[in-house]
Amino acid sequence: MSSFFSFTSDFIIAPMLLVILLSVGIYMCVKLRFFHLTKVPMIVNNMLSSKGNMTRRSPLKEVSVALAGTLGVGNLMGVAAAISLGGAGSIFWMWVGAFISMILKYAEIVLAVKFRIVKNGSLLGGAMYYIRTPFFRTLFALLCIITSFTLGNIMQTRAVSECFEYVFDVPPIVCGIILSIVVFLVIINGHKGVSGFTSIIIPLACFVYIAISMFVILTNSYMLPDILSEIISSAFTLPAASGGLIGNLIIMLLPVRYGISRGLITNEAGCGTAPIAHAAADTDHPAAQGFWGLFEVFADTILLCSLSAFVLLIARPDFSTGGDMENVLTAFRTYCGSISDYILSISVLFFAVAGIVGWFYYGLVGLEFLSDGKRHARLLKKLYALTYSFCVIFGSVCMSELMWDLTDISIGLMAIINTPCIFSYRELIVAQTRDFFSRNSIT
Repeated sequence: MSSFFSFTSDFIIAPMLLVILLSVGIYMCVKLRFFHLTKVPMIVNNMLSSKGNMTRRSPLKEVSVALAGTLGVGNLMGVAAAISLGGAGSIFWMWVGAFISMILKYAEIVLAVKFRIVKNGSLLGGAMYYIRTPFFRTLFALLCIITSFTLGNIMQTRAVSECFEYVFDVPPIVCGIILSIVVFLVIINGHKGVSGFTSIIIPLACFVYIAISMFVILTNSYMLPDILSEIISSAFTLPAASGGLIGNLIIMLLPVRYGISRGLITNEAGCGTAPIAHAAADTDHPAAQGFWGLFEVFADTILLCSLSAFVLLIARPDFSTGGDMENVLTAFRTYCGSISDYILSISVLFFAVAGIVGWFYYGLVGLEFLSDGKRHARLLKKLYALTYSFCVIFGSVCMSELMWDLTDISIGLMAIINTPCIFSYRELIVAQTRDFFSRNSIT
């Protein structure tokens, strides 16, 4: 069964995903005239001047929910997996993918805010609300629920249990039970509980991880030129291994495949998930909220994933023997000593719990969409919350290889459905962008 999922992920979903993301992303960059490069001061100024009302769903507070789902432990495990499978060159393609993905995330947030609805006093939006075809709307909502259990729940939980077992010798099942209780206490209050929790935990988790990463990088700054050279050169080098032209091309494309796909798992651009959180923001213009999507991809991939990559390439753990989380811990311990195990464990815990509760909200909105107007809708939501919390226990002991494949497939399908939809709304996205710039006297 695992070989089937692996084949589907590697040879069906991944090639389609690369073509769709790159083609639509590059087209939208050109269509929008690369404004995420040419209008950086205006974008930053607008973000800094956002009116945040912490008693309501302020733009900044909803960004914390989106970042909870976006950041997670994929910034650690995902980068380690990308380097292990695709080499240092995968980091270059992760950067390329991030530059293109910025526009995709901006575009999908614009659409989510534009097409959001008001229900029972709450703002609801996301890809399932702007996708035109009813079948794909339903499929997307269903995939959103499925991915909340794989990427949002099981993979995050597994990272924490693996980390705490390795560092504190805590049995995974014990870690899972405790984590399950914490998650349930947060999500039982729905969106209010999720946004209140993430607005506190995300800045704290980022600060801890950035601080310890910068210590390793700055104390080994003399290695950075060689590492940058390796990242760039190995991204384009055709291997000299035997196997003929086809074999060499496959090997050469591994950095592209794993750089883009693992980058997608960390920043989720084009998948239509983060816009679910952004659609709830109290914002006066779709483009204004879309700018926060640019920031998300930058913070996730350009900043945090790059920090992880540099630390891993400085320390060079044995990727062939250790697990992804173990490799990350080994890399930091090489230069920070055993104290880094404790610091990093806390950081992983913060990222994971934030990711788990953030993805719960995504799945909840997907369930809201599917159960709209149906009897027992409230009961279904409670059942989802209980099942989601219990799944944390399962995630603490399950194998991660299958979860990577299932996650690649589910989130890949979401992007394959959502990204062409972004393309179909290209003129509307351009019009919204121009309208915002003209209102703010930007030419």
